[in-house]
Amino acid sequence: MVGVKKHAQESQTQSKPQMIHGHLWGNLSILIGNDSKLACLPLSTRIHDGLQAMADWKEVDISSESHIVQIMNNACEAAEIFRNNVYLLADRYFLTVPALRVLNTFCEVSGFKIDLITKAKKNITAYEEPKNSPGKRRGRPCRKGARVKLSDCFKTRNRQFRKASVLMYGKMTEVRYYKTDLMWGQGLYQKLRFVLVKYDGGIPGILVSTDLNLEPVKIIEAYATRFRCEHLYRELKQILSAFNYHFWTKSMPKLNHFRKKTDPDPLRFISDPKKRRRIIDAFRATEMYMFTSNVAMGMIMIISINFEIDPAELRYQRTPAKAKPSEANMSIYLRGLLLRGLLTRAPNYINDLIRARSKSEYLPKYQNLA
Repeated sequence: MVGVKKHAQESQTQSKPQMIHGHLWGNLSILIGNDSKLACLPLSTRIHDGLQAMADWKEVDISSESHIVQIMNNACEAAEIFRNNVYLLADRYFLTVPALRVLNTFCEVSGFKIDLITKAKKNITAYEEPKNSPGKRRGRPCRKGARVKLSDCFKTRNRQFRKASVLMYGKMTEVRYYKTDLMWGQGLYQKLRFVLVKYDGGIPGILVSTDLNLEPVKIIEAYATRFRCEHLYRELKQILSAFNYHFWTKSMPKLNHFRKKTDPDPLRFISDPKKRRRIIDAFRATEMYMFTSNVAMGMIMIISINFEIDPAELRYQRTPAKAKPSEANMSIYLRGLLLRGLLTRAPNYINDLIRARSKSEYLPKYQNLA
């Protein structure tokens, strides 16, 4: 399979191995819905790693940038289409200096603003603003001030935490938070808003926002909605089987599970135009399969949000249903509706359709076997 490489997965369960082989998908989605239901509508899903050796091929357009930079570029493209200021919700993996530089460059060129709301690691370190003396001194002025280890602020500034009621995961939750604006980023030293949060019975966390005017409660509520993307991945896997694809080609070199990072990529040694074309076709088939799955999932999400359908009428459920039907219930209802529509169109419509498709040039070869 094209684009498969070794990855380190950070799951905390003992049932999964530390190193796995697979595709690294980069997904960009938009949050849609209302007060009764929120959904994460997929906009772009591309393979962002394992294809660097194909970047030099003229037959295909593949970016050689890192996974983080490609996600930020996709967000900038979406902001240009929407032509509006947007908030980008991401997990702590995307809090990097290259990501902030891509967003800052886009804001300077386009005139639209993309503010990043993410989570920081526990060992994150920031800096206070530099205190330069008014008089002239030799050398360049300081770019950063005193060092601040934010994990220590949970103890040293415990009295400065405030209480608030925050809407998280569909219910009101009591939290205690403390906000501070500090400079972060080696060589960048951009001023960010850090929100230290203590949840009731949960693990404390450190949230980060590039918008210095956004209230801490809004930052906490906004980051809580990021978890809707995990629901999207679950529905794509369980309802549509979007990740059960097998687009193989013999032109692709066999995967070496013991290949080191210093070893050259086998794709660099492929110069035959026919083999390159087969590899590119397999790569495009994989992404097109994911694209059609996203379109189908987006239609199911929009229908389940906009149409007033009683979830109890879709199918029997042992537990009480929510106000809006889930994507799983809606997909089952649409399948039954489509089947009933085909059966009512003509008594033997499906059988006639199968017979019409079966009349091919390969069918006479197997009539004797039958």
